[in-house]
Amino acid sequence: MLKQNHTLYLILQVFTFALLSACSSSPLQEDAKEKPAQVKILIPHANELDAITTLINSNETIAAQQAINLLQTQKLNRDEILLLSAAQAEVFNLQEKYEQALKSLSSRHIEMQLPVAQSSTQISVQSVKAQTLSLLNKHQESAELRIFIAPIIVDQSRYLQNHFSIWKSISQLPEDELNPSTHKIQNSDLTQWLTLAKIMRFNNGSLDQQMQDIALWQHQNALHPAALIPPQDIADIRTAVTQRPKKIAIILPFDGKYQSYANAISDGLMHAYYQSDFQPLISFYSVDDQQSFLDTYTSAVAEGANLIIGPLLKSQLEELYTLKTLPVTTIALNTLPTENKPENLIEFSLSSEDDIDTIINLLKTRKQKKALIFSQDVSWATDDANYFTTQWQAEGFEVLNHRRFKANKDQSSEIQQLLNIDKSRYRIRQMNRTLGQKIEAEPRRRQDADFVYVLAKPNKASSIRPILKFHYADDLDVYASASIYQGIPDPLRDRDMNGITFTALPWIIEPPSDINDKYKKSPLLRMYAFGFDALLLSERMVYMQNNSHAQFRGATGTLLFTDNELQRHARIAQFKRSKVQHVSIRKIDENTQ
Repeated sequence: MLKQNHTLYLILQVFTFALLSACSSSPLQEDAKEKPAQVKILIPHANELDAITTLINSNETIAAQQAINLLQTQKLNRDEILLLSAAQAEVFNLQEKYEQALKSLSSRHIEMQLPVAQSSTQISVQSVKAQTLSLLNKHQESAELRIFIAPIIVDQSRYLQNHFSIWKSISQLPEDELNPSTHKIQNSDLTQWLTLAKIMRFNNGSLDQQMQDIALWQHQNALHPAALIPPQDIADIRTAVTQRPKKIAIILPFDGKYQSYANAISDGLMHAYYQSDFQPLISFYSVDDQQSFLDTYTSAVAEGANLIIGPLLKSQLEELYTLKTLPVTTIALNTLPTENKPENLIEFSLSSEDDIDTIINLLKTRKQKKALIFSQDVSWATDDANYFTTQWQAEGFEVLNHRRFKANKDQSSEIQQLLNIDKSRYRIRQMNRTLGQKIEAEPRRRQDADFVYVLAKPNKASSIRPILKFHYADDLDVYASASIYQGIPDPLRDRDMNGITFTALPWIIEPPSDINDKYKKSPLLRMYAFGFDALLLSERMVYMQNNSHAQFRGATGTLLFTDNELQRHARIAQFKRSKVQHVSIRKIDENTQ
């Protein structure tokens, strides 16, 4: 067995590697592509194993498999058998047969032989297994395995590769899995890796506050490997601090029919401003839908703004699209489905498409593939239903039926058609005619659907679940868009929606106590949260764009950049006991009716 308690050895080893890496002219980057394990040990078939490794490195999977098959026919010692199993797993990984790769490294024979093999063999086999676990999105298991082998790795470059791979795996864990208490983790090294990841990823304060939190963690865990050799992310944050905007121009329609939205965004933005250490000079400009946005935008830049927040309206955003490059970074509070976006433009919105993407990711996690859609017969619901259908089918899944209703009184008949109960009743009537007598039979709903996706406003949605129950579909999971709840509790109405899972802004689920009272039970709370996150984003944007793991949990959801596009992941909520509660994906099945 490998031993975990190599503390003194590890300290000396890490200090040595830190010194060597500091002197290097080309430091290793944690995101560098992992190379397959390469080990030279004194065994009879070392040359053949080296040749197989070379073929794997060259992605020559057919030739590598042939060489593996040939070597398997020869008499091999324990270490050769283990290394050959690792090579076979790497071939499977290159062929995207990840489950087969993991199976080839998890046999009882390997688990018995590996602890008594040479340390170099153990490192090679376990490294491939850790890589396989990562490819299967089992990131915590991958990190645990790499932490386990770290104390016996003596090669500097190999140690650093393993060290940064631990961080890469930890950084890919979902939010719900970054709490050590959730898993009752006993490994103190892993616990502190997770704690650092929470500080790095979900810090809602300013970058200054985040740096203070990191420094405190390093002080309290001075001998932890990540304190001795910090992840590159920490250096990226220090760099981002020096690149924050010093003067921000806010350009919104403070006059005209959209002024209530603009005022709410501005109030939210100033809420963030006054509770943060990040306090640049801010100037406000008003441009309504009858004025030229571009003229005001140009004036703001001429007056020294090095970051713009705005516009809010699509028509104004279209003006910016007439430019190939914007003179300063601009955070637009809307989005256009148009290619060839100008350089320096970041589109941040509360688009319902972000909420739908969040629900689709949840459904994929739950392996639910066959959908029914039930929506109000209004334009926004039709648009959202069409987007859901397009994205759902692109994943290779199926929408079995989509029914629309105009008024609450239409819901029962439309739900019967959604569930094919009308067809079941028709079959019963046909049987009665055929037999010439009345038989007792209950109509049955369709059994091929996994869930119903509802697109409706609260007062229209509250009767849907009781009707589903009446029509024999109480066991059918129900999901809904963010439109089902607007932040105003109504226990009598919400009781009928118990068990419905939906997406929402975090501040809609649980508004903070210190927000302006006029927004606490107002539909404008969404705009208030929007402004709050816009200022947080203006400070963190450089860091997030340069770091694929970087994200922050804001008032509107979790924000991150993917392929240089800003994404917003909404929170998952559920009606429970007539109240709205945030739920983790792990607990999503614990519906309370």
